[in-house]
Amino acid sequence: MLLKNSWQKWMGLFITILLLLFLLCSSIVYGYTDTTWKMAIDAFADFNGTNEHIVIQSVRLPRALIASAIGASLAISGVLMQTLTKNPLASPDIFGVNAGAGLAVVTGVTVLG
Repeated sequence: MLLKNSWQKWMGLFITILLLLFLLCSSIVYGYTDTTWKMAIDAFADFNGTNEHIVIQSVRLPRALIASAIGASLAISGVLMQTLTKNPLASPDIFGVNAGAGLAVVTGVTVLG
């Protein structure tokens, strides 16, 4: 689906941001321990120190924020790689990223045992 005019692009951006926020909140709510949407909201609005509230604030929120930041960083690095090479199919192989990572792994295993 190609977005042709400015209104469609802004609407696509708005829908994408809403989807990101929904998935971020879902990542905070759903997990190993049983939590509900109300409990997640209460963990921020009315913190009472229960295990669920502590897990939500100290584990799940940072995990969700870090995951979204890493995803955004990977997206930006992919766009930069494609822009610098002027190749829409650019990959890390072009810049030797894979070879450099392999060298770091071999060096680390050899030096650190």
